[in-house]
Amino acid sequence: MLEGVKFSFQDEAEGLFGVRPPIKPLESFDPVLARIDKLVPARRPGQPGRRVPVEIRHPEPTGWTR
Repeated sequence: MLEGVKFSFQDEAEGLFGVRPPIKPLESFDPVLARIDKLVPARRPGQPGRRVPVEIRHPEPTGWTR
């Protein structure tokens, strides 16, 4: 990495952590994402429900003055 050599994700994980994680096709996550979409309502029609508004992810700090 430090010498500009590019490694695959699995090679890099093995070099850093000593494990080779399995790589699943993205389609394998579709059933789980569909279940999440049913549990978390969409904000607008056609928009996936799992997206969280910025205000929820990054609330404004309290006690700060502007």
